[in-house]
Formats: sequence, C-alpha cells, structure tokens
Amino acid sequence: MVMNTRRRAMKIFRMGILAVGLLMMMNSALFQGDTSRYAPVSIQITDFYEDYNFISSFSTNDERLALLNHRENAPVPGVPNSERLERVMTRMKKLRDKIRNHDPAMVKGMDKCVNYLGFPFRPVLFHIGKSRVSGNFVILEIHSYELEPEMILRFISDYDQNQSDDKRILSLEERIQIAQSKAPGIEVHRWSLQDGNWMKSGEDIFYLEEEN
Repeated sequence: MVMNTRRRAMKIFRMGILAVGLLMMMNSALFQGDTSRYAPVSIQITDFYEDYNFISSFSTNDERLALLNHRENAPVPGVPNSERLERVMTRMKKLRDKIRNHDPAMVKGMDKCVNYLGFPFRPVLFHIGKSRVSGNFVILEIHSYELEPEMILRFISDYDQNQSDDKRILSLEERIQIAQSKAPGIEVHRWSLQDGNWMKSGEDIFYLEEEN
C-alpha cells in the first residue's frame, strides 16, 4: 500500500517535471529563428511595465499597503501632499485592471510578494527582451531585477531630491544598473487582446537559475 502510494507520487512528480519542461521548450522555441521575435508591442503593454517599474522603484512596502486602503477623495497617506505617492496610487489603480486569473503557485518568490492589487506584487524591475506578436496574442521574454529595500530607499531619495522631474530622476537603465548585483531572472509573460484591451495572464513562466 505504502509502496503503491510512493510510486504514484513519483509518477505524478515526473509528469509535472516533464510538463513544465515541455512548456518551457515551447516558449523558448517561439523566440528562435523568427523575425517577429523583436516585434513592436502595444503601448498598453509597455505602459504596464512602465507603471509597474515606477511602483517598485518609488514606493516602499508600507506605503503600498497604506495606499491599498486609501479611500476616494481622502488625503493620500504618508507624506502630506506627496506627489510621488499620488503617482504611485494612480499607477496601482491602472495595474489592477490589467491582470487576469493568476495562480499563486506560479509566482516566483512568493515569500516577498504582497497581494496589493488582486495579484502578487513583487518588488522588481522589468525589462522587455524578445517579443512575439501573433494576432490577438503577445508573448514576451522579460528580464527581471530584484530590488532590495535599501535600493528602493535610494530611488525614493533621488526622486524627492530632483523634485519629481522625470528628466532628472534615475532612468530605468540607471536603476537596472544599480540592481544588477546578480544575474537577472528570465520570465515569459503572455498577453491577449480582449474587447480592445490588452490583458496580461497572471500565470508567468520562470526559467530556473543555474547553480555555479
């Protein structure tokens, strides 16, 4: 009885590993030998990653939690008259409507995630690599750079010192340089066009990091 249970568990485990491997190979193949792998994507999609990176860079975990419970027409919690937090809150609302059906089990680093917006939010910077556009579907290879709390505080300080001037605050490229203490994660994000709006699948694919 025990042996049968163990054999069944091992079979399910092997099937799971095989399924994940096949899925990763399929997604990898989408970016090989295809002239559309750098195809331009909708501004709705690029705006999503710009908003996500802004939230990750220029707000702390405590600030995002406070903004989550913010009521319409009420003062923004935290620093009085904070233009930075106003912009963060606006972007949080935009992201909320762009994610569909997420599976927490498919999110990397769940221990560092907080479910702010109906999906697990990770403090990372996203950079779009390769892209594949096919009709109403887009598949992106994404480089992700994990942000440590001290990095975020540095970005916020720079933002405040430069009085929120977008031309003077650290650019995404400069922030990525600071976050490059280790190799970036590689992910596959999938998007689909629904009723004129691009929606991101909540189930991302994460490539395993190789150990030295």
